[in-house]
Amino acid sequence: MEETKFKLWYDEKEGVLRSEIYKKFDIETLEEYFAEISKFTPEQQHYIIGWVFCDAQQMPDKDARMLAKEKFKTAHFKKIANLGAKPIVRMVSNIIMIAVGKGKDNKYFESEEDALAWIRAEKEKDKKAQAS
Repeated sequence: MEETKFKLWYDEKEGVLRSEIYKKFDIETLEEYFAEISKFTPEQQHYIIGWVFCDAQQMPDKDARMLAKEKFKTAHFKKIANLGAKPIVRMVSNIIMIAVGKGKDNKYFESEEDALAWIRAEKEKDKKAQAS
């Protein structure tokens, strides 16, 4: 039986794409992850809340980091709220996000409540900006 590497679903109530990552992101897992993300509409991809679990807290190799950088360029996200990420995962994620021009759109939180509060505030800012 194959192990579950990640889980993605759209939370209708909060209007966010939820992500749980259970295993290290290697090339195969990244390909699968972004293939699954692409099944959601661009609007559903705008706001993501992602949990990084213990077994996923490993440094991805260089090829995986380069692939992640390329894949994030094609994603439709506006904001990503991360939970559970250890310093090494935060560092790698920050480097990738800065490289694709999204460094300020990728934040880390200690609680889901804080992550949701940030996402809600960012969505409100986006609504006001669109109304102007």
